[in-house]
Amino acid sequence: MHELTTLREGIKMHRFEEIRELYKSKQLSCTEAAQALGMSERHFYRLRKRYESEGLPGIKDKRLGKVSPHRAADKEV
Repeated sequence: MHELTTLREGIKMHRFEEIRELYKSKQLSCTEAAQALGMSERHFYRLRKRYESEGLPGIKDKRLGKVSPHRAADKEV
């Protein structure tokens, strides 16, 4: 399962870079770029800012590999 998640993250980051380049070259509007990535314009804006400040590692999903705060305790289950 971990390999599949890593593969999906890699594909997501690669697609983001491609779409961002099209956006920067003005071939796509912000709305079109966000739609191509399946996200809102606001989220695309946030990812662009993180990409500019942190580079490619900045757009990784920070939730991966962490336990959900809503997870039921072992005693409850």
